[in-house]
Amino acid sequence: MRRLPVLIVFGGLLAAGLIVDRNRPAPADVVYGTVSAPVQPVASPASATSTSWFCPGVPAPPDGSTAGFVTMANPTDEAVTATLTVVPSEGNVATRPVSLAAHTTTSVNLAEVAPAAFAAAQVDVHGGGVVVEQSVAKGPLRDPSACATAAASTWYLASGVTTRDATLKYFVYNPYPDDAIVDMDFATNDGRFAPQPLQGLVIRGGSMRVVDITDQVRRRTAVAGTITARSGRVVVGKIQTYDGSAGPEGFTSGIAAPATATQWLFPDGRRVPQVSERVVVYNPGPDPAEVDIEVRPVAPPEGADDAAPLDTAPLDTAPLDTAPVDTAPVDTAPVDTAPVETAPVDTAPVDTAPVDTGPLETAPVDTGPVDTAPLDDTGPSGDFSTIQSLSLPPYSQAAYDVTGDETVADGVHSIIVTSANGTPIVAERITNLVADTGTRGVSSMLGSRLTANRWLLAAGGTSSSVVEELTVLSDGASDTTVTLTAIDPKGNRTLGDPLTVPAGGFVQVRLNDLVQQSPLTVLVEGKAPIVVERGLIFKGQAETSRQLGVPLS
Repeated sequence: MRRLPVLIVFGGLLAAGLIVDRNRPAPADVVYGTVSAPVQPVASPASATSTSWFCPGVPAPPDGSTAGFVTMANPTDEAVTATLTVVPSEGNVATRPVSLAAHTTTSVNLAEVAPAAFAAAQVDVHGGGVVVEQSVAKGPLRDPSACATAAASTWYLASGVTTRDATLKYFVYNPYPDDAIVDMDFATNDGRFAPQPLQGLVIRGGSMRVVDITDQVRRRTAVAGTITARSGRVVVGKIQTYDGSAGPEGFTSGIAAPATATQWLFPDGRRVPQVSERVVVYNPGPDPAEVDIEVRPVAPPEGADDAAPLDTAPLDTAPLDTAPVDTAPVDTAPVDTAPVETAPVDTAPVDTAPVDTGPLETAPVDTGPVDTAPLDDTGPSGDFSTIQSLSLPPYSQAAYDVTGDETVADGVHSIIVTSANGTPIVAERITNLVADTGTRGVSSMLGSRLTANRWLLAAGGTSSSVVEELTVLSDGASDTTVTLTAIDPKGNRTLGDPLTVPAGGFVQVRLNDLVQQSPLTVLVEGKAPIVVERGLIFKGQAETSRQLGVPLS
């Protein structure tokens, strides 16, 4: 009987505890980075606890003949810290802490951290809202593109060339401790091809591997690839170079596509002198694909007979300024240059002491603001559009020569690639600048699979010898207003007046007319969903780089 009061007291305390617990406020929702690969790089919301960016590979030789940069932009109002991990193709992994103040952009030359022929990089951010791009630089030229926001089990590349004058390399980065095993399959101008040496490739945990496709898929004028992981997840990128002996000269780089889609959007394009443009479509699956490629010119004024092209003067390479351009695209001062910590290559790429990698396996980022609805085909271009249809058998690739199609209106345009029968595809646009002495600049860009209200372009810049253009493509049945903002720690600045983008149409802005600044990080915000593309033109070099911005959640 003595136990009864004790039980009564204990029961009372338990009940009181339950009452107190009911009155306790609900815990705040925690937002983590994504574990599944989105269809293209998308920045996490500023409220995210942690975010990881994966840059699959850039050159990082110690002699500086070429260089690879990682650029980190923090457009938010809060300072964050990050850990940069550089994984060289040979040698030791190295880590460096990075502080990212609010409204700042920081760039790191990977050769200063872990020099090697090539290197992958990973940026683990304690927070969200940050955008990371990788850049390949050679002399005054640079080719920036977004890094990936997740690893995936399958990656696709629609374009590539392995002719005598060209070199095509794939980068495969495994950011996790366990080994991954991958297979590579190709669709070429000579048919489907799966070289035995590229089956069952082992990518050690925490390492990157450079695969020279030129050695295995030789003398092909068209090479599309599928990289599939039998086990594990990886991140894939490429670099395509031309030596100029057969015409094209230069390089283009970027990540592969982690997913196929039924529609691909290209805000910019042009049929003008000194520019060659084509669209490459890849059908990596077992079903035939019926594809429509719509070229939408600028809508002419009411009553006009022809479409009036935008001013293409930046592309004129006649009297070009040959002054050199500073190859350091972003001020590296904010980077802590203390001695780096090294570890063997076969270890995990991130120092797990300062960086919590747990969130990588949690809930995906909320991409609610991203609208994936197709463009309204009744936009202002109307009957002035050109539609080219392609039929692609399974596991094949085909190209559409926009420049050679005389039904396409002269001037600038946007391009929408759609699978008419619903078979998922991959689409890239190839742009070449043609100088007086022959084809020079080369740029390849995957189309956008998403529209969003806010986009960030981290690694740009304007000067007397570099022209930066922004092209904004609208989605929807009504006009939308767009504003441009330069991100600056001394105070963000609005660039020019608000733009009106017509329904289903596009506008192009030459940033040199609004600001002379390098580096330059630009935030583009629309009242309705849009797609934003950045173009860099290097006057005096007849080179170009064209890539999508990064949607912000």
